[in-house]
Amino acid sequence: MEMVEVQAKFGYVPRRVKRKLLETVQVVQGKIDERICWKDDDSGVGYCVSMNQGTSLCVSVSEPGDMPNASVLPFLEKELGEPTTLFASPSSLNPEVMIFYMIWNRTTAHLH
Repeated sequence: MEMVEVQAKFGYVPRRVKRKLLETVQVVQGKIDERICWKDDDSGVGYCVSMNQGTSLCVSVSEPGDMPNASVLPFLEKELGEPTTLFASPSSLNPEVMIFYMIWNRTTAHLH
């Protein structure tokens, strides 16, 4: 896979979304291959949190458009530390939706 730098957009993230993200991270961290997704009705932005094979925490943000939505990255970096991996790709189900992925190795993702 070819890696290229892309611009990402950053915007306001409501407290309720931040709170729900942290609650979801806490739920999935204790489970292997757990995935919880939801869509914020006010913004139309989709969020997924998963614990892949019990070793990597993945938070993804999906939104229609060609620019990834990285709005929660500064907040999550403050709470979990710097992600191990960041990347974006169009959804395989709907190529008009861009998904921004943030991944933390289990050893690096700890709620502060």
